Amino acid sequence: VCLSIGLKVIWNGQQGIIRYIGEVNFASGEWVGVEILEGKGIHNGSVFGVPYFECPPQMGVFAQAAQLRTSGAVVAASEQQPSRHAAFAAGFEATPQIADPKLVEAVSSGEGFTTIPSRQTTGDGSILFGQAVAWNSKRGIVRYIGEVQFAPGEWVGLELTKAAGAHNGSIMGIPYFKCLPGYGVFVQPTWLHAEVKDPSRVPEEIVPDTRS
Repeated sequence: VCLSIGLKVIWNGQQGIIRYIGEVNFASGEWVGVEILEGKGIHNGSVFGVPYFECPPQMGVFAQAAQLRTSGAVVAASEQQPSRHAAFAAGFEATPQIADPKLVEAVSSGEGFTTIPSRQTTGDGSILFGQAVAWNSKRGIVRYIGEVQFAPGEWVGLELTKAAGAHNGSIMGIPYFKCLPGYGVFVQPTWLHAEVKDPSRVPEEIVPDTRS
């Protein structure tokens, strides 16, 4: 079944409605924005200050198409919302919503940590923390492995060698890792090609290539 705006779906055992289909600023590839109807989501349709769609706080999630099951029902046209950044034209003003208020409070108050602790390897062992990798013809260093607040599943945070990313390692106020603005990106482990198998061969700090 092809996914479309307004289609009712099941995500992680929870019923929802597709509100957005398209690219996002926080990760590569095409994503599906879902408003959860029964249960709990993560945000209000906005991530990293970008309003992709509108829904009540902690009722929105982003997922890959393969993570969704369809029920076949479609909501009425009057209930559907604009997609693919049409929210900007509609004048939505949205504040990013974080699923864990205690974590946000700790980050804001500086309670003894600067970034979220990372796993040392991905679940399948294919990617290691500190490893040099290639993604989408770009080179980078793995700076974070683990779960994130903006989408389900395991993610890898990269510090790219060139300013071809989307952020500085922080998303929605959560500091997963640190890098220069525009050098950070989050990707799925399966999208990466390992260039260096032994992380000890990779310098602790890399110097971004700022040449044009």
